[in-house]
Parts: sequence; structure tokens; C-alpha cells
Amino acid sequence: MSDSSLTSILTPSTETDRVRLNAADIMARLRQATSGEMDHESLELCLAEWLKEFETQRVVAEKQVLESEKWASIGRLAAGVAHEINTPVQYVGDNLRSLSDVFCDLATIIQKYQSAMRLANWGQLTSEALADIEAAEAELDISYLLADAPSAVNDGLAGVERISEIVRAMKDFSHVDRGEVSAVNINRLLQNTLTVARNEYKYVANVETHFGTLPMIEGYAGELSQVFLNLLVNAAHAIADTGQFGTITITTRHDESSVEIAIDDTGTGIPEQIRDRVFDSFVTTKEVGKGTGQGLSIARRIVNDKHKGTLAFETELGKGTRFIVRLPIARASADSPGDEQGEA
Repeated sequence: MSDSSLTSILTPSTETDRVRLNAADIMARLRQATSGEMDHESLELCLAEWLKEFETQRVVAEKQVLESEKWASIGRLAAGVAHEINTPVQYVGDNLRSLSDVFCDLATIIQKYQSAMRLANWGQLTSEALADIEAAEAELDISYLLADAPSAVNDGLAGVERISEIVRAMKDFSHVDRGEVSAVNINRLLQNTLTVARNEYKYVANVETHFGTLPMIEGYAGELSQVFLNLLVNAAHAIADTGQFGTITITTRHDESSVEIAIDDTGTGIPEQIRDRVFDSFVTTKEVGKGTGQGLSIARRIVNDKHKGTLAFETELGKGTRFIVRLPIARASADSPGDEQGEA
């Protein structure tokens, strides 16, 4: 058997590109064993130790890849999030300036009321003083001021709530799981993702959501947020490539053991020649500089390997694509990974 064949047999299959097997060391040990310098039992122990170390390195490298992709996504979203925050900030500022003008006008009226009260207390209130108050009320349109002030306050509060919503969503999205399984609200994750990524899709598509009532699932919220972001951004880019304003539809539902998330777009569809490789690393249909080809590969690892779910797709050229994520509700039902498939 050739060295290359032995290396192929002893090299575990993995998509973690940062990890490289020390094949030269393994081959040296194999030569020692075949030449009688090392017995087979010792070789097995060495291989077992090496494979254990490799698995540790693989897990660490995979975590680093996932975190790098997440923070790269946050970096790409930063400008859009800043724009989304800037709009309600301007709204709040405009309403505060309006309220400042209202209070200045009301202060003018109040001063005239106070002056009239003093005159009345001294028995010196005249018709001229009352006429002066009526003229000021008419000039400043007191009725409008009294109606406009509460509206400005409510609009300002709505702007503050929008800012809070964006900040909360960004905070939740950037959450680090630290390797701990937690109860995950899928609908909330999707809504947060839509909030932080709004600038990615609002110019190319409307988003329709059909969220069913879902149970909490056991999983890694931060990593699932990354999956939904990758699928959402891919959908937006696919629609943008059509040159027409489109629609992204997100639907959630569940059965006894799992939840299902479907993300549909009215984009270009996936070319037939890459459908069987769409989840491979560095496979992309996007122009240079627009995509890394890592998004779907990472999404599949998170769904299939980490959560023992499935990530599949259905696509038709010229009509769009549907990505379907199925996740087990409980870790107990995540003992065996589901089948991975892509449908044309």
C-alpha cells in the first residue's frame, strides 16, 4: 500500500480548514511498525492519542471559525445598524426641538396668565389685560400647542423604543454561548435577526413573517442566530441579483419532536451545477468581494453537527429558493443526526 493511500485511510474527513493532520509523523510511525521497530499495540496507542489530540484541535478550530464568522457578520452589519439607529435618533431630536418651541410658547402664555392673576388679586384686572391674553392665545395658536405637545412626546417615546429594540437585538445577536446549551426562543431569534439585518434587505425586499406558536428548544442561541443571518442575507442578495424588488417569507411551525423554520425568497435560484456542493466551503455564486462561500457551510455545521438537525433547500431557477431548517426540541432527541439533503 502506498504512503498516499495510508495517509488517506488515516486522515479523518473534516471541513475545518485550519486543522491539518501531521501525516508525516503518522507515516514515520507506520514505517517503524512495518519494519519491526514498533509493535502494533504501541502503534495503536500512539494513533489513539494522536486522534484524540486532533479532535481537540478540531473542536477548538471550529469554535474559532464560528466566532470569526459571527464577528465578521457584526462588522458587516455595523454600518446598517448605525443607519437604523440614526433614523429614530433624528426623529427623537426633531420631536424634542418641537417640544422646546411648544414650551417656550406656553411659557409666554403662562406669564400673561400670572400677570392677570396678580392684577385680579389687586382688583386692577382690566378688559385690556384680558384682550392681551386672548390676542396672545390666538397668535400662538394655543389649541394647536396643547394638541401637538402630547403627540410629540408619544412620537419621541416611540423613537426611543425603536432604538432600544435595535440595541437589544444587537446585544442578543452578539451573545456568546460559551459552550452552554440553553432554552432558545426561535421566533425571538428570528425577529432579532430581522432587526439587526434590516439594512441588508429593506432596499430589495419586503419581509413577511408567519410565526407559529413554538415551544422553547434546547440549543445554542448565538450560533443559531448566525445561521438565520446567513440565510437571510443570502436571500436578500439572491433577490438583489434579479434587479427587481422581491419578497422574503419566513415561516415557523413545529411537530412533537422538532421545530421547522422555512426561509423563502423570490431570487434567482441556485444554479444546477453547484446544487450538490452548495454546503461546501468556499462555494458561492456571488461576485468577488461580496461573499466568502463560508456562510452555508458554517450554517450546516451548526444545524446538522451541533444541533443534530437538518438544513435542506428547494430551488427553481428564476423563481427562488427555500431553505428549511429542522431542529430537535430536546437534546434527548438529538442523539442521531438527521439526513442532509438539497432538493431542486
